[in-house]
Amino acid sequence: MNVTILAGNNTNNIATSFENYNGTFNLEVRATNVCGEGTYSIPIVINTCNCAVISKTTDGGLGSLRNAVSCANAQDTMVFDSTFLSQQFIQITGNPISISKDLLIKLDNNDTLQIEGINGAVFDITPAGSLTLKRAKIKVGQGLETRGIINGGNLDLENVIFNEPNTLNTVGPVILNKQGSVMTVRDKVKLKKE
Repeated sequence: MNVTILAGNNTNNIATSFENYNGTFNLEVRATNVCGEGTYSIPIVINTCNCAVISKTTDGGLGSLRNAVSCANAQDTMVFDSTFLSQQFIQITGNPISISKDLLIKLDNNDTLQIEGINGAVFDITPAGSLTLKRAKIKVGQGLETRGIINGGNLDLENVIFNEPNTLNTVGPVILNKQGSVMTVRDKVKLKKE
């Protein structure tokens, strides 16, 4: 994306809005005055989405868990908006959400929200990734390799419940720890049949 700002003299103050824009673009300023014409261009990175709060149950787009993970910075803490109190599931319908940085995801004061992997695992932690899940409920899906979390990096679980439907034909493990990965369990981690 390119943004061009035309300035008539040195005293112009120009403002532009980048609401809901996330990415890199070039800012170009062109000025003309009695001394001549000049152009200055600089690449700028803008992150206007609020990655810390997940506000939608969809598996993509602004406010989704997938988008929040994608645009979050390393060591960010992500929480769920209070509007989820009436929602039942966040359904991950595509590939597992890739975790390639250090993130904390916690569900505070919400006993009804579950993250569900429809076609397999919910999260896939890369060797460079680290995920801490606190007070989370994961509804496991069907998958040959795994049905909950694929861990190739560091996984820290604290008060996490994995719900498994009684009718599900289970094949893969709920958590797959790949060679060289680390998993830490704090307080309680349960596997429940629904």
